[in-house]
Amino acid sequence: MKYNFKKIQDAFVFQKTQNSCGIACLCSIMNYFQKDIDEVHLTYLSGTTQNGATLLGLKEAANQIGLASEGYEGNLCDLKSCELPAILHVVNEYGFTHFVVCYGFDYTSGHFIISDPAIGIKQYTEEELDDIWKSKILLTVGTLDIDTLSTKNLKKNNLKTYLLPLIKSDARILLLSLILSCMTALISLATAVFVQALVDTILPQKNIKLLMLYILIYGMVVLLSQLASYANSRFIITQNILFNVRIIRMLLKKIFQLPKSFFSMIKTGEIISRINDTEKIQGSIILLVNSIFIELLIMSFSILILFYYDWSIALTTAFSIPFLAVFSYLYSKKINLHQKKLMNEYAALETYSIDMISGMTCIKSYQKEHVFFRRLLFFYKNTQKRGRDLKVANANFDLYIGTLSSIFSIMAIMLSSYYVTIGRIQLGVLFAIVTISTMIIQASIKISSYIVDIQEARVAFERSAFILNTITEKELIKEGNTAVHMCSQNELECRNVSFRYPGQMTLLENLNIKVGTGNFISIFGSVGSGKTTLTDLLQRNYVPYSGEILFQGTDIKNYQLSQWRSYLGVVSQYTKIFIGTVADNITMFKSVSIEDVSIFCKELGLEQFLQDDNLNLYNMLDENGNNLSGGQRQLIGIARALYKSPEILIIDEPTASMDKVNEMQVLSLLQRLKNRMAILMITHKPEIARMTDCIYVLDKNTFLQHGDHHTLMQSTNLYSRAYEALFYGTTQ
Repeated sequence: MKYNFKKIQDAFVFQKTQNSCGIACLCSIMNYFQKDIDEVHLTYLSGTTQNGATLLGLKEAANQIGLASEGYEGNLCDLKSCELPAILHVVNEYGFTHFVVCYGFDYTSGHFIISDPAIGIKQYTEEELDDIWKSKILLTVGTLDIDTLSTKNLKKNNLKTYLLPLIKSDARILLLSLILSCMTALISLATAVFVQALVDTILPQKNIKLLMLYILIYGMVVLLSQLASYANSRFIITQNILFNVRIIRMLLKKIFQLPKSFFSMIKTGEIISRINDTEKIQGSIILLVNSIFIELLIMSFSILILFYYDWSIALTTAFSIPFLAVFSYLYSKKINLHQKKLMNEYAALETYSIDMISGMTCIKSYQKEHVFFRRLLFFYKNTQKRGRDLKVANANFDLYIGTLSSIFSIMAIMLSSYYVTIGRIQLGVLFAIVTISTMIIQASIKISSYIVDIQEARVAFERSAFILNTITEKELIKEGNTAVHMCSQNELECRNVSFRYPGQMTLLENLNIKVGTGNFISIFGSVGSGKTTLTDLLQRNYVPYSGEILFQGTDIKNYQLSQWRSYLGVVSQYTKIFIGTVADNITMFKSVSIEDVSIFCKELGLEQFLQDDNLNLYNMLDENGNNLSGGQRQLIGIARALYKSPEILIIDEPTASMDKVNEMQVLSLLQRLKNRMAILMITHKPEIARMTDCIYVLDKNTFLQHGDHHTLMQSTNLYSRAYEALFYGTTQ
């Protein structure tokens, strides 16, 4: 079978994050079939997380966007006979699972055509592919007769949507900068004109007064150039600050509007690296508006002056410009690929650095400093290797551009010298032409180099646009306009609720549960059974696959999202502690006095938990509350949830890290509070589940039994077995 390598190359999409190889493969295939789709949209459809996508997730995403996909288990012979692009589940050189696209087997060269989103288009021998394709699992992807326009409308013009409005805000400053750039460009030619006049006109006259006058005028022109350059620099500094603040504001605002699922699919280090990339975008705007524009003006004015002196020399010099421009454009694609790889490696380094340094206590406990040191050094070396590849590519580019420009410069000098010998031009004109030709060539070199910098900024902007293109929580989770009506007796009900994450098997199926004011209900289940996912559904972080969640008989999807969450108090399994005082962490930095927080704690009976020195309301807490125990962090989490005065309190493993004394005190507090609010507790500990009014047993993805402790102990179920194992050492 004959393959169109150019079509495959043009369709290639480089992965933008460490975990997005599967998405990049799907995008490449869509491009191959000449269909467009938003990469962010695919990420949601496939259920990509920080661990990447599953083959099932990619299959479902492909089917939803109009591709025909099917999963198989095969071998190399099957792959040779496959006439459709196939996504292969492989293991890369670092030992990580990875996805690549196989476009088929080229019998002419005896190689498989592989599109690796981390590297590019490569050809593998049968032995090489067999070495990395361990699972022998593949996903064939074909195309249906679908409407191209239905997918193209998902794709945005990022430049027009995000960048141009930011630049327009600086229109006046940039206009002044352009005017000053024009002045600087014109004045920069004064030296060449002055030298020509000096050699051909002034010096032959031997007039000292005229010479001094010319030097004085030249000095004033140079001084004016310096002042214009200084003023331009000041304008650039002002624009730099204003633009950086605006783009960071836009990016941060978008980040805080994104749904929880976004933070499940992208690592913290990736987000931070994309925020840091914004400085490259600002630098490219300065280059484009200032440096490149100045160099273009210098080139234009210089060529006009050369035409004034001699048209043939001007044409010889001008011919270098399109030649260098075309070469720069073609070579920039190679540099662009190296830049993408380097930015991905930097993002990976930042992600793993945060992960390892934040876990230093655990590392020291297990005496694994040398292991994690080697791991982090490994990622750093990879970054340096990518940086070396980029620098080598840049050095090669500079060599080629420098050589080409030198050839054209020598040609211009040779032609000018010849014209002097035959008397066509004077010696002063030769000096001026040499100076101006050199300026044109140097300007061409600078512009070619700037193109590389702009390419880097373009890559940075694409990475930032990934965040900006992500749909917000309100766009993903549709909300109604119904106001939440509270009364003295409130009731929350899950009716036949089922849920699964995209690309995963069903996690929760046909859940039915009721909890109201005056009820202290617990959900008991084993670790990983989906209990915490239910709390996410109640908070509307995710939408049920089927069924409905009702409050006062109304589906909660009809309520305004912010209003609904304002009535919920949620204690998560792992309480996040922010840098600030204990009081700040309880109030979530609400502008209230510590005295008011103290009064609240006393009224609710929380002061007994805050008597420890570490939990003094005035105490400063460091990053993640490293100066607190796990139990103390949970106590702050409970106080934080109760400070909202919620109508419904949802607590996930609230006492997992507490001692028995504090655990019993917390449960006693919750028993006192149940008359004020509905309380739903998630736990895997039977000894505290028994203290609630009703226990719902989550087993095999659904609630198989529910009732109080005595009712459940009369039959064999997950709860009774766990209770007997705990207290009697048996599972009768």
